Amino acid sequence: MRIRLLTVLSVGLFLAASAYAANGVYNVVTDYSAAGDGTTDDTTAFQNALNQASSDGGGKVIVPVGTYRIATHLSIPAYVALEGLNRGPSQSGSRGSVLWAEEYEGTEAATPFITLNTTSQLRGLSIFYPNQAGGNPPDVYPYTILGYGDNMSIIDVTLINSYLGVDFGSVFSGREFIDGLYGQCFKVGLWENFTFDVCRVNNVNFGPYWTTGGAYTWQRANGVAFKCEKIDGDQFSNWYCKGYDIGVQLKEGTYDAYTGAGAARLVNLITEECSVPVHVWEVMEKAGWGISNGIIEGEILSWADNAAEFIVAGLAFKPLAGQPNYIQTNGGTGIFGIYGCSFPAFANTYVYLENDYTTVVSNAFQGTTASGTCVDVRSACSDTVVAFNRMEEGERITHSGGELQSGINAGLSSVTPPNAPTNLSATGVSDTQVDLVWTDNATDETGFKIERSSTSGSGYGQIGTNPADDTTYSDTGLSKGTVYWYRVRAYNAGGDSAYSNEDDGTTTSSGCSSAPMHRDSGSFLAMALLPLLPSALVLALWFARRKRTAHSS
Repeated sequence: MRIRLLTVLSVGLFLAASAYAANGVYNVVTDYSAAGDGTTDDTTAFQNALNQASSDGGGKVIVPVGTYRIATHLSIPAYVALEGLNRGPSQSGSRGSVLWAEEYEGTEAATPFITLNTTSQLRGLSIFYPNQAGGNPPDVYPYTILGYGDNMSIIDVTLINSYLGVDFGSVFSGREFIDGLYGQCFKVGLWENFTFDVCRVNNVNFGPYWTTGGAYTWQRANGVAFKCEKIDGDQFSNWYCKGYDIGVQLKEGTYDAYTGAGAARLVNLITEECSVPVHVWEVMEKAGWGISNGIIEGEILSWADNAAEFIVAGLAFKPLAGQPNYIQTNGGTGIFGIYGCSFPAFANTYVYLENDYTTVVSNAFQGTTASGTCVDVRSACSDTVVAFNRMEEGERITHSGGELQSGINAGLSSVTPPNAPTNLSATGVSDTQVDLVWTDNATDETGFKIERSSTSGSGYGQIGTNPADDTTYSDTGLSKGTVYWYRVRAYNAGGDSAYSNEDDGTTTSSGCSSAPMHRDSGSFLAMALLPLLPSALVLALWFARRKRTAHSS
């Protein structure tokens, strides 16, 4: 009976193991006895589950909610996914599905905490260094994640307090996919180098997730959020970084005996509190780099090494204390294009150009009379085009040498329109003239625009202008006996004021009259009685003669 029972149990365990393999899903707690208590070393349980999934042809290793201490490091084999339950970013080192990393404290060049192999995936996990003190400088560790192969994925992963984040740069790789990478990485967030076949990196956010203390101070002076070197037409979107020395760094990369610069397109970039938000050392010739849409706090800086195309479009810039410019180029023979960007008021030079082939088109330069130069074209510029830009307070372009083609840069103004005039009065003074007078309610007008119509409320056209403070106007050459309607408005560099009230004036019917003829009830009565004056005079003489005749008889 006992032998039969053992046989049944053995068969049951075999079937259970077969079910796991067939299902392709492995649970580190229920199947491999990981503790998840933050104290027990769960390294062996995790690696055994990952290796079993690989032996079975691939699968998914589930990490339930818990704090899993990994005393050494993990390697995710090909066609295996390590997946926790987190979706989106997490700031907690002890809630959700969390891995604690401890190995190689004090050593940067050592085995990374997690190695991704070909077609492997890391998803839904937070990684926390419990022994990271967060001082200035922060404690040193190797990279948290290393990519070692093609088609690797990182999805919904938070690196809470890594010293070095993701290394997709020290080994050839292709077609990696990142969607949802968050955290605070003190020295480097993401390193992309020698990645090929159009990798996609979307929704990445590096900022002060864990601390704004000493480690953050060191990060602001030394850290790089995104290191982009030799990459092959990669597609990037929705990147954010805050508090780094360099936000996005573009430069030539090296791998063994190979060197080269990269090409990519980045859509939607936001940077805050970075000394240099975008630093362009060198990009790939004939393909180049482009950044479109976003908010840049600080300065885009381009160095002399760049001999390829770099384009920015649709960026809204914000001033950062201490920055000399919004965009500065220091040499280089590549095309630099600036299109559709917005530059707020700034005391220094907005765009400083000292390189070949720059195009500045359809941008908006805001500011006041105290603002600096919009575009400064230096002697090293061999072919610069500045056109179709909107520049407040006039076309503020400095040309210190080199070739410049400039035109149709509309000078806008931050001046507000003046107050509207009031109490307009129109009076006909002859059969060809109406005089106007009004009250000036502004102190900043350039002048007044006078308009006339033959009907009230519509059909107006401008007939003249007055200089500032001149509140009278004579409209001459009119038709006699005609009603004319008038209105006036003030104007300055900021535009036109609202209109004054309407008023009408009527020219006289007789060329000899010099008395004012205003269309009111009294003038209508006088005009009506004029034809009766001769008859009244005859009747008065006849009555007077009869009275004398009767008296003499």
